[in-house]
Amino acid sequence: YLSFTYSPVPEEGYRVYQKEIYLNVRGYDLPDSENVSVVMIEVRNLNGDLLYHKDITSTPEEEWKEKISLIPEDNVISVTIKDWVGNTTVLVDTIAYIVPEVSVEIGPEGGVVEAPDGAKVIIPSGALTDRVTITIERVFDAPPVQEGKDIKLVGVPHRFGPEDLVFRKPVTIVFPYTDFDLDRDQNGIKDIPEESLTVFYHDGFEWLKVGDVSVNTDSNRVRFLVNHFTLFDLGVDQREISFSEFRSYFTRNPMRLGEGTSLVFFAPEKGRITVRIYDLYGDLVAVLVKDMEVEKGEHTLKWDGRTQFGRFLGSGIYIYRIDYEHGQQVEVYRGTLGVIK
Repeated sequence: YLSFTYSPVPEEGYRVYQKEIYLNVRGYDLPDSENVSVVMIEVRNLNGDLLYHKDITSTPEEEWKEKISLIPEDNVISVTIKDWVGNTTVLVDTIAYIVPEVSVEIGPEGGVVEAPDGAKVIIPSGALTDRVTITIERVFDAPPVQEGKDIKLVGVPHRFGPEDLVFRKPVTIVFPYTDFDLDRDQNGIKDIPEESLTVFYHDGFEWLKVGDVSVNTDSNRVRFLVNHFTLFDLGVDQREISFSEFRSYFTRNPMRLGEGTSLVFFAPEKGRITVRIYDLYGDLVAVLVKDMEVEKGEHTLKWDGRTQFGRFLGSGIYIYRIDYEHGQQVEVYRGTLGVIK
């Protein structure tokens, strides 16, 4: 048996507005089969031209998350699972990537311009003196955050234009986001705290924070006022995030052998941290860091999956232990980390 889903979930089961999505594949035992040997993922256009191909060797009951890039309009996605004796199951689906861009002429009477992904601008009457073509487009090559800035962008930049336009009255921009945007590695833990979302604009040199914003976590929309257009993105100012408790997660869990993973943790105050990995028998297999000094905020530890003797871990379940020392106390956090071939 074979099934797969998408992240983010397509609108009406067909349309997405992200150029890159995750394919979540689940394989089960095939009738009268041996262990599964190969899962093949392919993406083609409507002409049959191959856009993407990957073979995954695995076993039944495993799950995979595969990031795939889409082309505008229709993408035909096929997933084939085959066991050692040749039993085969194939699933085929078509998904459309809709480029989120729009162009509408608006005059002094005002109006609303909305892109397919929900990004929109509400222009009140009297904000314009002449008729102007208003544009909204999703951008995939936005400038990076400059070094030294405590800014973490969501990565959903939209350019509103024309960029040299100044309004006579403030206009309202509504910025959409999805749960996928806040959890790009799809490990079930949001990389960016939703309650701390704000908006940044690029002035041609650096990213700067706009004024007040309103975040609606029910509709996944952020509203704010501006008097001119430019490039905008959602993000957080990490200096303003309120940390009340220690939090941690591995970016790849389970971790595939040879690919490595990263431990991301949030320290509510300055302290020291030690991270150890144990097998299910309680034997120590790796020490990621020992008594490492950390400041308040978010930190990332990369790990290649090797033991303290330089060998890769075998597939299975492992226990990680985090000792967080701060002030006069030591807090201990434990969790599980899966390793697959």
